Amino acid sequence: MHFVAASGLLLAAGIKAVSAQVPPFKGQVTLEPGLTVNTCMTAASNKDGAIVTIEDCTYADNQKWVFNGVAVTIFGGTKCLDVPSGNTADGVKLQIWTCANGNTNQMFFYTRNNRLAWTNKGKCVDLTAGNQASVDPEDMVDYGVDFSDDGFMDYGEENDMQTVN
Repeated sequence: MHFVAASGLLLAAGIKAVSAQVPPFKGQVTLEPGLTVNTCMTAASNKDGAIVTIEDCTYADNQKWVFNGVAVTIFGGTKCLDVPSGNTADGVKLQIWTCANGNTNQMFFYTRNNRLAWTNKGKCVDLTAGNQASVDPEDMVDYGVDFSDDGFMDYGEENDMQTVN
């Protein structure tokens, strides 16, 4: 298997990555740590300000993410992955917030090296201290690295991807 980073996350979709701002798969996907099986990026709820953690995969609505070319959405596109108050400090914890057109706190793109990056901020989403196990809320997902190989999302082999219907 090919894994680039210990703290990476897999985009679960069943396809190979391409050079684009959105993954080539259209639809709901799970985001999984690169070296751990059956744990997924999870929104605690569909309420504004809900934390984002890594939890056991249940493939419930709070683990079904969609890349739309501008944002990463969840809960049928009503909520977006969000950087609280646009804070650019390393280690800031990500949250879920009602999607708003033009909100730069919610603008993410899929990099050529299979990372989830905050648009025009030079930051990639990363795991807190590289922790890939199911975690308590205080060990939330953070962003805080630049465009390096230790970013949050790692793609792996094509069979490591999983679509969510």
